[in-house]
Amino acid sequence: MNNAETSSRKLSFPRLLLTSLQSLSLAFTSSMFIAGTVQAKEPVGAAVKAKEPIKKAAGSYFPMQKGTWWKYRITRGDSVYDFTLRVVDVQKENNEDVYEIDTIAQQTIKDWYVRRGDQVLRLRQHFGDNPNARVVFEPPYLLMVEPLKVGGNWQWQGKGMLGVKVVDNSQVEAFEDLDLEVGKFNAARIVSNVKQDKSRLQKFYWYAAGVGLVKSKVMNGDVTSITELIDYSFKPRK
Repeated sequence: MNNAETSSRKLSFPRLLLTSLQSLSLAFTSSMFIAGTVQAKEPVGAAVKAKEPIKKAAGSYFPMQKGTWWKYRITRGDSVYDFTLRVVDVQKENNEDVYEIDTIAQQTIKDWYVRRGDQVLRLRQHFGDNPNARVVFEPPYLLMVEPLKVGGNWQWQGKGMLGVKVVDNSQVEAFEDLDLEVGKFNAARIVSNVKQDKSRLQKFYWYAAGVGLVKSKVMNGDVTSITELIDYSFKPRK
């Protein structure tokens, strides 16, 4: 791990933030992505035109290509941390391409994903070097069903880390235009209501086609964590 991959503004990395990191998952690569539109200046006295919406880009909402990376900033109250997601490897398992995507912070979370038809699935997860903090999801954790459309929904039930029972209900609520520090995106907003043993979490994810995850919000009781994309390896450069 090096300074280009991860930076922390605090020496400690609270467990709640690690939980937020575990909630995040990828998004990637395709230069077929339109960051926004350029508007010409109107002559004096001309009628003002309505602001044009950001055009949708082409490509998967969960692209995976070895070597690509995304850098995020997570904010919880006054605490701010940066971390990186990186596609570090792809291997054949049972004639399927399985992608290893690492969340690189003070501890590294390793996740393995596969695409089956229109479904993006998480197969397993390793949390740091602790051999007891590993899980194989049975059935595989359903992250997304593409293409994302308003009203589309899916559910996953199974056991998570330490054998905790999880029920995750997700739905695409809307498409929204986001103006972030890294660029402008038309993104699908997904709400995920999670029952995790006796706790309840509500998570919101914004995915942009051809780019992936651009924003998320995790609400746990009175505590809210917000994560935004701040850079990515295939970002168009001036």
